Amino acid sequence: MVALRSYVYRKFLQSGLLLLLCYLLGCASQSPQIAHNTHETAKMLSLAVWDFDNNSMAGGDLDYLSKASSEMLLANLAQNPSIHLVERVNLRQALEEQHLGSSELASEESRLKLGRIAGANHMAFGSYVAMAGKVRIDVRVVDVETSLVKFSENTITAPSDVVNNLQIIAQHMAAKLANSTVSGQPLATETALWKRYESGISLMDQHHYEQAITVFTDLLKSNPNFKAAEKQLNLALERQSRQ
Repeated sequence: MVALRSYVYRKFLQSGLLLLLCYLLGCASQSPQIAHNTHETAKMLSLAVWDFDNNSMAGGDLDYLSKASSEMLLANLAQNPSIHLVERVNLRQALEEQHLGSSELASEESRLKLGRIAGANHMAFGSYVAMAGKVRIDVRVVDVETSLVKFSENTITAPSDVVNNLQIIAQHMAAKLANSTVSGQPLATETALWKRYESGISLMDQHHYEQAITVFTDLLKSNPNFKAAEKQLNLALERQSRQ
């Protein structure tokens, strides 16, 4: 009987130690995964796009591209769920809270500060210059924390083909930033629509939401698939409800 009890006791200890060992090994194998997921979350990509600078000798008909180009880029990048985009209205809100004037916004450092306040860890700066019937577009992506340029893209195109060329730039940006791509859904390409869209954006900047709602509603009547106008309409309605 004593021998039997001793045998059972040894088996019990062995089973307990085995269970403890399995538990510890299980925790050890799971811990790196938890740490990895936390690390990935901390590195979530958040991008803000500032209005493009018009470096043309004379403004004229292409002035609208300053705001429209950044919106075209955002509309393309919005097709990639891996990239969190900081909305223009959030950048404008940060601008107003910091009481920065137009002269201070000429500084890239000030723009990066606004991007940081708005929650971006990367910011895209664009510029364009019109010459001899063509438009050269340059885009730089900057790390907000280090102020270092991560990469740049450029293209030369006809004014009527800016939308398609910015889609290509957006595809390159998605590949370099998130190792992925945009779906490539076509955007509205009519120049008249984007000029009207730019006027709606300007009204949003001035908090004239009721007038902006009219602009974006009319645009959607002209082109029901104008996703950028649909997004701005929803934002304008939301902002108006807060007034």
